[in-house]
Amino acid sequence: MRLSFKNRIAAYNLIAIALLIFVVFVMIYVVVYFTSFQHIDNDILKERNEVFKNVECLGDSIIVYKIPDGEEFEYKRLEANPTFIQIVDRNGISIFKSVNMKDDYFLFNPKNEKIVYYNTALDGQRIRLGEFPILNERKQVKGYLTIGISRQE
Repeated sequence: MRLSFKNRIAAYNLIAIALLIFVVFVMIYVVVYFTSFQHIDNDILKERNEVFKNVECLGDSIIVYKIPDGEEFEYKRLEANPTFIQIVDRNGISIFKSVNMKDDYFLFNPKNEKIVYYNTALDGQRIRLGEFPILNERKQVKGYLTIGISRQE
């Protein structure tokens, strides 16, 4: 099928505009997607710093002092933007869990030796997890701190 000159120009313009709109849409989506995750990851890092002030690793033991925010309202129930905290040893035995997790728990990868972020769900609520290894004085992994923040905001 042979298009006339006028129809070829119209078809090329249509294709060019469609590709341009697609590229702009993808760019906007990627920027919003990664910016929102970066914001949540920064919140998780702030929470991690606060929790690590109250966690100490001596030899093979992980000692959890009173986490000051543990009594706050956000840890006691599932709300719009709750924060979930879980500390486990290398074998997956729970050492500390925030009250709002109830009987739930986060899975962890015992081979991680660096900070890792995951997306998951808890009670049907979409959350972003940060998994942080707990190191002793010899830089050996003795446990894991997992912090979850709701992605609903």
